[in-house]
Amino acid sequence: DALLAYKKEPIDLHYESESMFMTETRETPKQIGEDFLGYVLNRGQMTLYESIEFPHDGIYEFTVRAVSTEGPTGTRLRINDQVKGDIEIYDEEPGLYTISTFVSKGSQQVAWNIQVPEVKYTPRSEEAATPYKDLPVNAGLLIQEGVSKNAPRYPDNTHSGKAASDSISRLNEAYRSVQELYEELRLLGNKGNPTEIVRLKNDITQRMIAVNKAKAELAPKLDFPLMELEQSLNDFNQARLADNAKILAAVAGVKLPTNDSSLRPQSVGIDWIRIRGPVRPTTDENERVFIARPGKGLSADKAAEKVLTNFSQKAFRRKVSKEEVDRYMDLYREESSAGQSYDDSVKLALTAILASPHFLYRPELARSTNDKAFQIDDYQLASRLSYFLWMSMPDDTLFNLAARKRLHQPRVLKKQVQRMLEDPRASVAMKTFIGQWLGIESLGETVV
Repeated sequence: DALLAYKKEPIDLHYESESMFMTETRETPKQIGEDFLGYVLNRGQMTLYESIEFPHDGIYEFTVRAVSTEGPTGTRLRINDQVKGDIEIYDEEPGLYTISTFVSKGSQQVAWNIQVPEVKYTPRSEEAATPYKDLPVNAGLLIQEGVSKNAPRYPDNTHSGKAASDSISRLNEAYRSVQELYEELRLLGNKGNPTEIVRLKNDITQRMIAVNKAKAELAPKLDFPLMELEQSLNDFNQARLADNAKILAAVAGVKLPTNDSSLRPQSVGIDWIRIRGPVRPTTDENERVFIARPGKGLSADKAAEKVLTNFSQKAFRRKVSKEEVDRYMDLYREESSAGQSYDDSVKLALTAILASPHFLYRPELARSTNDKAFQIDDYQLASRLSYFLWMSMPDDTLFNLAARKRLHQPRVLKKQVQRMLEDPRASVAMKTFIGQWLGIESLGETVV
């Protein structure tokens, strides 16, 4: 199904990190640069997760926009507590990273944890703090004096009447509130703390909402069109507004730091996550199963026989007889004669292979019932090795050696064991075994 599910109606979901569930409720999303807001994972018990409905069995792509706070870091994707893939992140600029994996149909819990790669790293020594300019001791007095002198205002409140007079007072008060921020920016200049400067600029934008609201309230009470009132205010306050524009221009180049120095080194920030699928399996995955297709002188039956022979040998981890393949070919022909497509007809036979005890178990049967002790063959030895060291089926190298009956040779066996121990799969298998044995596999990562 996974190989053919890409033909079905796909999903394309987008999740902002800050809108997802976080196990550590005291944690808050962090702003990293101007266009990155999300949770920063810095310890194992922090889990970012969401329950998602997957419409079909199939291969899905999980794309995450992520960044390292400093040095090598990474994140691990788990679905229902099963590890589906790791992403290594070395860049301190946001980037896109993708994991493709099989997901079963239904509601699944998708979770992300920090997973630091096994790379030796010494955190950068803390740089000397940038000597940002601070506000003077008498900043409060200077700000109030500046507000009194420089805040824009309504020209004249002498002949406006009670209703308009109240609205004019609210407008002037809104102007004064905005001017407080301008005066603080004037004192800091572009040498102040960038985080504080950006906050002040954002607050000016927010407080101007009250100014514009007061203008809209005042205009009808003066029987002025709003645009005419605004022009009158701009003309009267031309020098004050120009002065404020110079203050903003002086700090226009001040941006938020790309990284918050308070964040731990080797933490991973997650901005958003996108889930797409089912997607078409990679060419290698598809061709490893559908190794033959009808055409170019090859009949559908012959193509199916090639596919089923190859697949059953891999699934059963041994050579298969023609009689065994013929049983699965009967299923293929039954579906094909009923009008099913080549892919769907083969799929039924593949499903039957995966339901066979020869796939689900690793039988090591004696050649006769009289044998009390017997030597396992090369295929059985290959399976023992791979499931012991990798917790997975034999790879092509082991299969080929077993087919040539060379795996029992001491020198060959020793070389293969060494190769398998050096493979990353051996390390993963050992960690999985210890985690399951001691019950610590999901410690700090399981979402309750």
